[in-house]
Formats: sequence, structure tokens, C-alpha cells
Amino acid sequence: MFKTRTFLVFALLFVVELVSCRLVAPIKAPRRLGSKDNGIVIQDSISLERGDDGTSIILSFDTREAASCKLGFFVPASGRRSSETPNPCANSSATKFSETINGLPKDQLVTIILRIWPAKQSETSATVMLLPEALPSAGANAVNMVFVDMGAARMDLVSVTSSAQPSELVAKSISSNGQQCALSDANTQVNPMTKGALVLQSATSRGFIHATTSRVSPNALGGTFSSVQRQSSEWNITARSTEGFGRIRLTKPTLIASSIFSGREQAEANDDVLEDIDPPAIKVSGGSTMVASWTLAGDAKNSVATLTIAPMGTFPGITCTAPAASMKITVPSDLVAKIPGNNRIWGTIRIDSWQAMDRERWAVRVSDWKSMGVQRL
Repeated sequence: MFKTRTFLVFALLFVVELVSCRLVAPIKAPRRLGSKDNGIVIQDSISLERGDDGTSIILSFDTREAASCKLGFFVPASGRRSSETPNPCANSSATKFSETINGLPKDQLVTIILRIWPAKQSETSATVMLLPEALPSAGANAVNMVFVDMGAARMDLVSVTSSAQPSELVAKSISSNGQQCALSDANTQVNPMTKGALVLQSATSRGFIHATTSRVSPNALGGTFSSVQRQSSEWNITARSTEGFGRIRLTKPTLIASSIFSGREQAEANDDVLEDIDPPAIKVSGGSTMVASWTLAGDAKNSVATLTIAPMGTFPGITCTAPAASMKITVPSDLVAKIPGNNRIWGTIRIDSWQAMDRERWAVRVSDWKSMGVQRL
């Protein structure tokens, strides 16, 4: 039996559902903003991303032939607009550009002015492009939803059709009347949410995770990351739509600090790196309970815990949920007795940490995992 964790990952990849007390994520990914071609600059190559401190922008783009350029910016909210671009680009006679524009107001949207011309011609032949920042809103009847799976090292972004505030959707996803435990096929039927058109054309995450997304379907963006900055307090997502580029500032999510699985003995769960050749980590008895406990790095508010024991053969698996603040889940003895005997089965504790941005109409879920082999005697 290979890791049954694969089953969980696929469930997250392709389904966006509202399940009684949680939202189960899908998986998808984006491409860069594509507007109509306009001369020397390749439109799909344009990337505009704020620096970590918010006072600079990195502008990247490709050209069809060697070019030279100048840069400037203005703040549309000021009511003033300037066509002056006094600062020469760092690159000259190039076809690939990565330019840093400094001195931007940290909390105001700006428009970048790019004056560009073929290197073989004079500046008098230049054309001017305006590259605006814009609040990356999903619109009044949609919510952009970001799903980060720490175990799969994936970030995925989709849009769902809903006029509700993102904070309302988050509240539903984490609502709980305490611990609930049942065979997985006995769970409450899901109330699926309708996926809608994703107006975003690209998205890049920086800080907590570094991930660049690409288009995986007409309505989804997705990408992978190689490492997690668990100590970083900075996290932002730069997204691009037809209105321009904008940045969402996020709060560092609540993560699992440690987790213990207890049966006849106890052992610390790990980051899903057990192999099938490893012996079962804990043994449980059919007439006894099994406990999964955890500690958190961060506030338990807006977080929910899910314990799963994977299915095997005719055994449908076990799913338990509880508020993350409860710090433990106890699987009742009658359910433990249903685990197939003398087989090593995957047990996993997952903490889903949610946050909502009502003004921008975004919701974000980060899922952190710890796993353990389980064997019933």
C-alpha cells in the first residue's frame, strides 16, 4: 500500500465544496495577464510586483527586439498624472528587462509609466505604456479562494460564485459544535459551491511561501513551492487582472508546532515522511480509544482540526473534526474497533487556518499536516 495521503491530496486538488463545518479545497493554477499586443513589448511577459517593504516595484518584461527604456510613476488618487519618465532603465539594448522602481508610497496604488523604443532607433520613436496597480478584487458576486497545502507544497487559486462576504464563508467553514467523529462515508453530504470565472491572470506569493502560479485550467491557477519560511511574519500575494496588478497582504497562518498520537503507547507524528517499510508507529486496541493531540504556532482563532484514518479495502476510513483550540481529538473505541486489524494505516492530523479579506473579496486557507502510522491489534 502506497501512501494513502495521495487520496487526500487529490481531493484537495479538484473539488471546492462547503462541508458542514469546513470548506474542502480544489487545485488549479494561473498564467500571466494577457492584454492585446501593443508594439515592442510582449504583453504576456509583463510582471509587476511590490517589494517586501511596499516602497518599491520590480517590473519585468520581454521585448520582441533589443530595446531601451525609461521609467516613472504617478499616484492616480492624487488627481495628477505625469507623462515624464526621467529615469533610464538599468538595462539597455536588451530583450529581457527586470527594473526596480523605488520611492513608491507604501499604501497607495500607483501607475508605472514605461517609455520604450527599439535600440536601433532614437528615443523620439518611443511609445508610452501605462501599467496600473489595481485592487485585485473578485467582484461583488465572487470570492477568490487561495488554498495552500503544506504537505503537497502547493498553492492553488480559484473563484467561487457567491455574494456573501468572505468572512461569512470562513465562519461557516470553521463552525463546529465540538468534536465530531464518524466513519468517513457517514459524513454529512456536502453543499457544493459553484466555481466561477477567475478574473485573475497570474499570482505570485512571497514571504511565508515563495510560489509562482501558472494556468492549470480556464478557471484556476496553481504552483508549487520548495520551502516554507515558518518564522517569517511577511506574506503577500501579487495578482494580476485586466485592471492591472495589485497586492494582498496576508497574516502568517496558524501552523502545527507538534503533534502526538496515543494508543497503547504514544509517539510524535512527523511531516508525512514515513515510508511503507517503516513499522507501525503506534498500536491501538479495539476496545480502547485513540487520541491525537497537538500544539500550535499561532492563534487558534479561525482554525479547525481534522483527524483522518485512511480507508483500506471495505473500511471507509474515519474522519473527526474539532476546533483547533481544543488541542486534541479522541477517536471513540467503537470506531477504533472498525479499523482493519494487523494492518498499518495512515493517520493524519490537519490544521486548516483561515483568513478573509472582505474588501478585496478573498479567502485563504492554509493546511498544515502531521502523520503517523496506526495499527490495530
